[in-house]
Amino acid sequence: MRAIRVDNDADRERFAAMAGATAGDVTHDAADEQWMVPDADGSPLARVSLWWTRVPPHASQRLGLVGHYAARSDDAAASLLDAACRRLRERGCTLAVGPMDGSTWHRYRFVVERGSEPLFFLDIDQPDAWPRQFERAGFRELARYTSSLNPDLSRRHARENEWEARVRAEGVRLRHLDTSDIEGDLKKIFRVSTASFAHNFLYTPIDEDTFQRMYRPVLAHVRPELVLLAERGRDVLGFVFCIPDLMEAKRAGSARTVILKTFAVHPQATKLGLGSHLVASVQRAAFEMGYRRLIVAFMHENNPSLRVSGRYGSTIRRYALYCKELAA
Repeated sequence: MRAIRVDNDADRERFAAMAGATAGDVTHDAADEQWMVPDADGSPLARVSLWWTRVPPHASQRLGLVGHYAARSDDAAASLLDAACRRLRERGCTLAVGPMDGSTWHRYRFVVERGSEPLFFLDIDQPDAWPRQFERAGFRELARYTSSLNPDLSRRHARENEWEARVRAEGVRLRHLDTSDIEGDLKKIFRVSTASFAHNFLYTPIDEDTFQRMYRPVLAHVRPELVLLAERGRDVLGFVFCIPDLMEAKRAGSARTVILKTFAVHPQATKLGLGSHLVASVQRAAFEMGYRRLIVAFMHENNPSLRVSGRYGSTIRRYALYCKELAA
């Protein structure tokens, strides 16, 4: 089997169609190159996109990203990943990282421990063979992430009143998403996100237009009571963004679970206990609305925010990001 570079419209269409993807799924945040292993008819047995021009910093390494990954056979995967790593090495990369579709703002990670909880809205999934294919190609785990479940939103933490009092004493108040000015609130959420996430693992900057395009598809499903902004005067210092579990609603006819998609606190406010207050407050709001469970999705195992969410629940799923050293 031989990997080939995707360099014509026909192959690009085949590349995009693999695994049920659409062209939009594999062209956002444009890759430097795309490669595939074709079968006799030209359809891909395996595919991958590569990035080396706009990549996140990581210690002294020069990263090359491996994303848009899909493989229908182990042999095709082996040939493709070998070719991908050779190409990244040729472009001066010292460490291949994947799966990552261009940045951490887009899809990345493999599920490595599924647990018994069914898929939730915005969860990721892939064949179990794919992480094993990475491992056989010489990749090792670079980072782990978890999703956790609070199965009982009626429970309260003993320090919730303390967190609220401390935040209020600093002049900070919480409010819901303003449905009459969603664009304005997204701008505020964007500013807090970029300030809060700037030092996150493998972070890359994003412009506001791209950020808003990413959030707009989700807004149709948002309930404003589940999106809280923490304000002091005109300044937003933090937010928590939750959404009903639409996968559960589809399976059962209604949702008992909400997904905590994102929460962030501006670096100016990290000593206020604001993150704890936001998570406690949105759980109370969800319970009052009739929800009974909350899933905190995709937390880096070394992220301090994991301590906030970990007060209420336990891990239901684990994910991993992989890397491979590229010898000169």
